[in-house]
Amino acid sequence: MPSFGDFQYLYTTEVLGIDKSLMAQVMMFSLIVFLFAPTVYMTFFSKIELKTCFVISQFFYIFANVVYFLQALRLNLRFGISDFAVYCFSHIFTETFEKIVTMFPTLIFVA
Repeated sequence: MPSFGDFQYLYTTEVLGIDKSLMAQVMMFSLIVFLFAPTVYMTFFSKIELKTCFVISQFFYIFANVVYFLQALRLNLRFGISDFAVYCFSHIFTETFEKIVTMFPTLIFVA
C-alpha cells in the first residue's frame, strides 16, 4: 500500500512534470529559508500565546491544502500560473511558515 508521500512524489514527477533535480533544489531552498526561522519567530510570533500560534499554524496548513487542491484541479493553469511556481510557493513558503509557527513555540514551551 503506497503512502501519501509516494502518491505526492508520483503526482509531482508524472502529472506536474517537475524534474527530480528541481524537486531537490526546492527542498534545499526551503531548508535555507528555514534557517531564518528563529529570526522570523522572534520578530513576529514571540509575543503571541502558544494556542494562538497553533491556530495560525492551522491556517497556514489549511491554506497549503487549498493550494494543493487547486493545483490538483489544475485551476492554476486557468489563471496562467505555472505548476512549478505553485509547487515552489507551496513548498517553500507555506510549509516552512507552518513549521515555524508550530515547532518553535513547542520547542520553547518544552525547554
